[in-house]
Amino acid sequence: MRVNLKGIASATKLLASGEKVTYFYAWRGGPRLKGELGSPEFVLSYEQAHRERRLPDSSVMKAIIADYVASKEFEGLRGRTKSDYLKQIAKIERAFGDLPLAALNDPKVTKEFLSWRDHMPSPRQADYAWTVLMLIIAWGRSVGMTQYRPPGRIALSL
Repeated sequence: MRVNLKGIASATKLLASGEKVTYFYAWRGGPRLKGELGSPEFVLSYEQAHRERRLPDSSVMKAIIADYVASKEFEGLRGRTKSDYLKQIAKIERAFGDLPLAALNDPKVTKEFLSWRDHMPSPRQADYAWTVLMLIIAWGRSVGMTQYRPPGRIALSL
Protein backbone atom coordinates (compact mmCIF):
# COMPACT_ATOMS: atom_id res chain seq x y z
CA MET A 1 0.00 0.00 0.00
CA ARG A 2 1.30 3.46 -0.92
CA VAL A 3 0.86 6.42 1.44
CA ASN A 4 1.26 10.02 0.28
CA LEU A 5 2.93 12.05 3.04
CA LYS A 6 2.95 15.76 2.21
CA GLY A 7 5.51 18.32 3.23
CA ILE A 8 8.36 16.00 4.13
CA ALA A 9 11.72 17.76 4.07
CA SER A 10 15.03 16.01 3.64
CA ALA A 11 18.66 16.84 4.26
CA THR A 12 21.66 14.87 3.05
CA LYS A 13 24.72 14.93 5.28
CA LEU A 14 28.25 13.75 4.74
CA LEU A 15 29.42 11.90 7.83
CA ALA A 16 33.03 11.92 9.07
CA SER A 17 33.36 8.36 7.75
CA GLY A 18 32.64 9.62 4.23
CA GLU A 19 29.18 8.01 4.15
CA LYS A 20 26.22 10.05 2.86
CA VAL A 21 23.09 9.88 5.00
CA THR A 22 19.67 11.38 4.26
CA TYR A 23 17.54 12.54 7.17
CA PHE A 24 13.81 13.19 6.81
CA TYR A 25 11.76 15.77 8.69
CA ALA A 26 7.97 16.16 9.07
CA TRP A 27 8.27 19.68 7.56
CA ARG A 28 11.00 22.27 7.09
CA GLY A 29 12.32 22.96 10.55
CA GLY A 30 10.15 20.19 11.98
CA PRO A 31 11.09 17.13 14.00
CA ARG A 32 13.19 14.37 12.49
CA LEU A 33 11.24 11.30 11.44
CA LYS A 34 12.18 7.87 12.78
CA GLY A 35 12.61 4.72 10.74
CA GLU A 36 13.29 3.99 7.09
CA LEU A 37 11.47 6.01 4.43
CA GLY A 38 8.07 4.39 3.88
CA SER A 39 8.24 2.01 6.85
CA PRO A 40 5.34 1.79 9.32
CA GLU A 41 7.55 3.39 12.00
CA PHE A 42 8.26 6.28 9.60
CA VAL A 43 4.54 6.83 8.89
CA LEU A 44 3.70 6.71 12.61
CA SER A 45 6.38 9.28 13.47
CA TYR A 46 5.07 11.52 10.66
CA GLU A 47 1.49 11.29 11.93
CA GLN A 48 2.57 11.91 15.53
CA ALA A 49 4.57 15.00 14.55
CA HIS A 50 1.59 16.50 12.72
CA ARG A 51 -0.82 15.61 15.53
CA GLU A 52 1.41 17.35 18.09
CA ARG A 53 1.82 20.33 15.79
CA ARG A 54 -1.93 20.93 15.77
CA LEU A 55 -2.40 20.74 19.53
CA PRO A 56 -1.69 24.13 21.06
CA ASP A 57 -0.84 24.60 24.71
CA SER A 58 -4.19 24.46 26.51
CA SER A 59 -3.20 27.27 28.88
CA VAL A 60 -2.97 29.99 26.20
CA MET A 61 -5.45 31.88 24.03
CA LYS A 62 -4.41 29.90 20.95
CA ALA A 63 -6.21 26.88 22.45
CA ILE A 64 -9.55 28.70 22.37
CA ILE A 65 -8.86 29.90 18.82
CA ALA A 66 -7.93 26.41 17.59
CA ASP A 67 -10.97 24.83 19.24
CA TYR A 68 -13.25 27.48 17.74
CA VAL A 69 -11.87 26.90 14.24
CA ALA A 70 -12.43 23.15 14.71
CA SER A 71 -15.97 23.65 16.08
CA LYS A 72 -19.29 22.94 14.40
CA GLU A 73 -20.18 26.62 14.73
CA PHE A 74 -17.24 27.60 12.56
CA GLU A 75 -17.79 24.72 10.15
CA GLY A 76 -21.41 25.84 9.72
CA LEU A 77 -20.37 29.24 8.37
CA ARG A 78 -20.47 30.01 4.67
CA GLY A 79 -17.23 29.82 2.71
CA ARG A 80 -16.76 33.57 2.34
CA THR A 81 -17.43 34.17 6.03
CA LYS A 82 -14.92 31.48 7.01
CA SER A 83 -12.34 33.02 4.72
CA ASP A 84 -12.91 36.49 6.18
CA TYR A 85 -12.86 35.17 9.75
CA LEU A 86 -9.61 33.30 9.12
CA LYS A 87 -7.94 36.55 8.05
CA GLN A 88 -9.03 38.19 11.29
CA ILE A 89 -8.15 35.08 13.31
CA ALA A 90 -4.59 35.26 11.94
CA LYS A 91 -4.32 38.82 13.30
CA ILE A 92 -5.78 37.76 16.64
CA GLU A 93 -3.42 34.80 16.90
CA ARG A 94 -0.37 36.98 16.19
CA ALA A 95 -1.43 39.47 18.85
CA PHE A 96 -2.88 37.22 21.55
CA GLY A 97 -2.09 33.59 20.68
CA ASP A 98 0.40 33.26 23.53
CA LEU A 99 -1.74 35.18 26.05
CA PRO A 100 -2.20 32.97 29.12
CA LEU A 101 -5.87 32.14 29.73
CA ALA A 102 -5.32 33.17 33.36
CA ALA A 103 -4.79 36.74 32.09
CA LEU A 104 -8.43 36.80 30.99
CA ASN A 105 -9.34 36.97 34.69
CA ASP A 106 -7.60 40.34 34.98
CA PRO A 107 -10.02 43.23 34.37
CA LYS A 108 -7.24 45.14 32.57
CA VAL A 109 -7.23 42.68 29.66
CA THR A 110 -10.19 44.44 28.02
CA LYS A 111 -8.09 47.60 27.88
CA GLU A 112 -5.34 45.61 26.12
CA PHE A 113 -7.85 44.26 23.59
CA LEU A 114 -9.17 47.78 22.94
CA SER A 115 -5.66 49.18 22.59
CA TRP A 116 -4.87 46.49 20.00
CA ARG A 117 -8.04 47.36 18.10
CA ASP A 118 -7.37 51.09 18.23
CA HIS A 119 -3.89 50.71 16.74
CA MET A 120 -5.09 49.06 13.55
CA PRO A 121 -4.76 51.16 10.40
CA SER A 122 -8.37 50.81 9.20
CA PRO A 123 -11.29 51.49 11.55
CA ARG A 124 -13.53 49.05 9.69
CA GLN A 125 -10.97 46.24 9.84
CA ALA A 126 -10.33 47.08 13.49
CA ASP A 127 -14.02 46.69 14.28
CA TYR A 128 -14.25 43.46 12.30
CA ALA A 129 -11.21 42.03 14.11
CA TRP A 130 -12.73 43.13 17.45
CA THR A 131 -16.03 41.45 16.59
CA VAL A 132 -14.29 38.18 15.69
CA LEU A 133 -12.14 38.32 18.84
CA MET A 134 -15.19 38.81 21.06
CA LEU A 135 -17.06 36.05 19.20
CA ILE A 136 -14.19 33.62 19.83
CA ILE A 137 -13.93 34.57 23.50
CA ALA A 138 -17.72 34.31 23.95
CA TRP A 139 -17.59 30.87 22.32
CA GLY A 140 -14.74 29.89 24.68
CA ARG A 141 -16.87 30.99 27.62
CA SER A 142 -19.87 28.99 26.39
CA VAL A 143 -17.80 25.79 26.28
CA GLY A 144 -16.16 26.45 29.66
CA MET A 145 -12.64 27.34 28.50
CA THR A 146 -12.67 30.77 30.16
CA GLN A 147 -14.73 32.87 32.54
CA TYR A 148 -13.96 36.15 30.74
CA ARG A 149 -17.12 38.03 29.92
CA PRO A 150 -16.76 40.15 26.78
CA PRO A 151 -17.94 43.74 27.27
CA GLY A 152 -21.55 44.32 26.28
CA ARG A 153 -21.29 47.45 24.18
CA ILE A 154 -18.12 49.10 22.92
CA ALA A 155 -18.39 52.06 20.59
CA LEU A 156 -17.24 50.86 17.19
CA SER A 157 -15.20 53.24 15.11
CA LEU A 158 -17.26 53.25 11.90
